[in-house]
This record gives sequence, C-alpha cells and structure tokens, in this order.
Amino acid sequence: MWELIWFLLGVLTYKSLSALLGISQKAKFIEEIRLSAFILIGSAFEELLKVHALKYGFLKNDPAVSPEQIKVLKNEDEAFLSQWKEKTIHNLNNSAPPLCGDSIKLKDWDGLISILSDVRDVTIKQVEETYDGKK
Repeated sequence: MWELIWFLLGVLTYKSLSALLGISQKAKFIEEIRLSAFILIGSAFEELLKVHALKYGFLKNDPAVSPEQIKVLKNEDEAFLSQWKEKTIHNLNNSAPPLCGDSIKLKDWDGLISILSDVRDVTIKQVEETYDGKK
C-alpha cells in the first residue's frame, strides 16, 4: 500500500515540476520573440530614416525643388514617422496573446528604444567577453 502512495506522490511531483519547467520555457521563448520583434522594428525604423536622408540629399541637389518645398516634405515625413511610431506601439500591444500580453506591453516609443539600447549593450558586452576570451 505504501508503495502505491509513494508512486502517486512521485507522479504528482513529476507533473508539478514538469508544468513549472514548461511555464519557464514558454516565458523564455516569449521573451526571445519579443526581443526579436523589437529588433526588427528598430531595424525597419533605421532603414526608414536612411531612406528619408537619401531623399533629402537628392532633393537638396535638385534645382527644381525649393528649400520651402523640402521643409514641407520634412514636416510631412516627421508627422508620418510620429504616426508610424504610435501605430507600431499600439499594434504591438494589441497583437500580444492574452497570457503574455502584460510582459510585452509598451507605453511609448521611448520604452522600445530603451529596450533596444539595453539589448545592444548586452550584445556588445558578450562580443567583448568572447573576444577577450579568445586572446
């Protein structure tokens, strides 16, 4: 009889530990997806800024375009970028699954930039440690 009790207790312990480990693995996976999405959005934003810089460079050298027209275009582009940032944060917050929504929520664009800055700093530190370890 005691063997059955110990067996059932072992099964219960195994199931409990297995569930806890599964939850921690899911949380780690969600965090990795979250960071990957943030990095992708940051890269897209950088490329968008590069395209705008190239556009203004070409427009500046075009004699048919006046400086006032360039200023108007810059204002329109700044308004577009501002709306894009707000929509991106809104879409990120609304597309998260209900179970992990709170861990992904962002308040504003500066929060996203702060996370990306932290990720960059950690990555640089890891690269430096790897390089120092190979010497």
